[in-house]
Amino acid sequence: MLPGVSHHGSADSVGRQTTLSVVQAIFPVIVVDAVFSVAFNVLDL
Repeated sequence: MLPGVSHHGSADSVGRQTTLSVVQAIFPVIVVDAVFSVAFNVLDL
């Protein structure tokens, strides 16, 4: 199961799992954006 979708423990763990899910979703987007930025800069586009 994906983090943030199901949880075990207290209500506090829901917030932690939701934050973890958001970070895990945004991080690859930032990495891909950086790769395209470098590639376009090298290719002078």
